[in-house]
Amino acid sequence: MAQIPENQLMDLIRKDIDEEHYSRAELKILQWLEARPENPHAWSYLGFLYSKTGKRWACHNAHGRSVALAPNEPSFLSNYGNSHIGVGKAQQGIPYLRKAVELAPTSLRYRQNLAYILRDNCEYEEAATLQRQILAEDPDNHAKRFDLGCILLHLRKLDEAWKYYESRPVRKDRQSWFDQVAVLIQGKILRINLC
Repeated sequence: MAQIPENQLMDLIRKDIDEEHYSRAELKILQWLEARPENPHAWSYLGFLYSKTGKRWACHNAHGRSVALAPNEPSFLSNYGNSHIGVGKAQQGIPYLRKAVELAPTSLRYRQNLAYILRDNCEYEEAATLQRQILAEDPDNHAKRFDLGCILLHLRKLDEAWKYYESRPVRKDRQSWFDQVAVLIQGKILRINLC
């Protein structure tokens, strides 16, 4: 593996993973780690591979090694923060996601990951702030408008939540869950599990 430039090796591994040749990708990564055990990218790739194959704890541990080797790399922090969800420790992943956002404040992906975990852990005010920032950059994104509406429901800000629902595209063929929630909001009925 030492003869292949690292960028080419990463491309080959990504290709193997994309084509679901997981054992081949794992062999390449393990050989890479044998040659360079302190390479945080190799550990990150191993974590990604294990996430694709359902090895949650192995994924978590590999991402943890990448963060230990490069504690200020936002992508490693984000991956490690997200890996906490798979092992049932989402709350403990939040500081890593916050640091990723702090180090890369313009990254939409990192802010969205943090907003989702904050919402799922009942930290609605911060999640709403992040969703508003995301919407400011992409105001016509109906999925993000819906996400903010859901967060505002948890905050019991029904009038504001409705504003995000009433701009949704209307589907005539069926009443979606989205429409059902909109009716509940419009009628001021709140039937969701609140923290």
